Amino acid sequence: MTTSFPEEAHAGESGELCFYYYDGDDYIQGMTMTACYDCALTVGTEWDWAGSIVEQVGVEYLAVQVDDDDTDGDDCEVVVAILMDALPPFDGQTLPQTPQGPNDATTWDASMLIGCLPLTIDEDASCDSAHDISWCNGINGNGNVTLYNNVVIDFQSLQNYARNDTSVYVVPEEVFQRGDCNGDDKVDLADAATMLANQFSGLPVGCEDACDTNDDGILNMADPVAALNWLFKFGAEPPAPGPFSDGPDPTGDSLPECNSDDTTCT
Repeated sequence: MTTSFPEEAHAGESGELCFYYYDGDDYIQGMTMTACYDCALTVGTEWDWAGSIVEQVGVEYLAVQVDDDDTDGDDCEVVVAILMDALPPFDGQTLPQTPQGPNDATTWDASMLIGCLPLTIDEDASCDSAHDISWCNGINGNGNVTLYNNVVIDFQSLQNYARNDTSVYVVPEEVFQRGDCNGDDKVDLADAATMLANQFSGLPVGCEDACDTNDDGILNMADPVAALNWLFKFGAEPPAPGPFSDGPDPTGDSLPECNSDDTTCT
């Protein structure tokens, strides 16, 4: 089990929670996957097996439950049940043995993708901390039946096998208003003056991205001109995150990260 997030992620960011298997000896007929996750994360129910070994083999039974309610007396939980051969003519579909990895059975090098679920970090997720997603047994998802991790091999239920947990590490993301060069939470004539002072007199600013009014990744005369045109001559509004509310920079550039107290999480 792993996520598609980078090593560090931001509140509000979306990715995937993906499931893999490694078994060089057996042919898997089906499986129940039960996991508990930090409720600062939101897991979706739209199962995606595009490009997976499961898509190639074919699945005849799939059930996905997501209990995303942290007020029902238990944790947030996800349950996925897969059975390869559940319908006539019962021709023995199974997941194949995985290739032997270069190290041992815990390596990801030879594991095969089963499928993924959407995963979003909540806007109020705490920063500078890991939000865990771990395999767990004895959960009921959205129902009343207690479920646990198991794999079906030769029509037998096996529960004793290695499982790898994962997590999402959330870090703050700087937010700003485009055009608010002096950092007073509004865009007006003082910001154009600050841009000019920064460029020609070396006046320090807390967020160069906020001074980049036209969002071209360069601080020059075009930025105060763009600000003045928008303010007084019906020019184009500064690009996202715009001049009215804080937001992250949607475009990459070489300007340094903002040094401010405004972030997407605390």
